[in-house]
Parts: sequence; structure tokens; C-alpha cells
Amino acid sequence: MVIVFCDYKKGNRLMKIFQLLDLLEKTESRVNQYWTYWSTVVLGVSSWLIARGKLCDIEIIVPVALGTSAFLTANFMALKSATKVAVSIRDEIRLSSSEVDEYFVSESMKQMLIKGDMRYRLNVTIYLHLIIDVALLILLTVCTATA
Repeated sequence: MVIVFCDYKKGNRLMKIFQLLDLLEKTESRVNQYWTYWSTVVLGVSSWLIARGKLCDIEIIVPVALGTSAFLTANFMALKSATKVAVSIRDEIRLSSSEVDEYFVSESMKQMLIKGDMRYRLNVTIYLHLIIDVALLILLTVCTATA
């Protein structure tokens, strides 16, 4: 497919959108990696607690809780930052697309580029991460408190 640009400024804006879409894909891949690491740790620690099936010694739980807390905090900060970047890139695509929508044939593509928004994504990310993090740490504390 060859696109001939008559308007230099609009052609540059269209290239900018393609570059932004590429950057968004790379950023989303990074966000997905952070979620994968997080879910692996949450499931691993939860499974370990369930598999023990008995009261936990404080000598075992303290290092596990400290390591888990350190990981959850670092992951939360990285995920929050990467999600902010993804949301910002998506907003830039939305704003830039309205100027070059005549280059897109598909109405659904035009609508996705112009109207797609992720306004609640950062909040959902923060709340989901924190709620499950706190629940996991409470579970570790309860296991120690009942030992």
C-alpha cells in the first residue's frame, strides 16, 4: 500500500500517528510484562501459604513478607509509570488522529483512533494492584499472628 501525501503537514501528522501506535504497542507490552510478574508473585505466595496448610513460623514469614512487600512496591511504581505513559500516548493519538482522519478508509478505525480513551485505566490499575497487595500482606500477617 502506498500513501501519497499532498499536504506535508498532514503527512507528517500521519507518520506521527504511526510512530505513536508503534510506541503504544511497545509500552503496552511493557505494562503486560509488569502485570505478568505481579500475578506470578501473587499466585506463588498465595499458593505457598495455602500449600503449607499449617501455621507459619515468624522466622519464615518475615523474610517472605519483606521480600514480597519490596517486590510489590517496586512493581507498583513501575506499572503505574508505564501505564501513565501508555495513557498519555493514547491521548496523543486520539488528539492527532482528528486532523488526518481522511486518510483512513475504515469508519471503525477512524472511531477507534479519534474516540478511544483510557481515562479510567490508571485508576483501575492503582486500585486493583493495591487491593490485592494489601490482601496478600494481610494474609501473610494473619498466618503469622495465628502461629
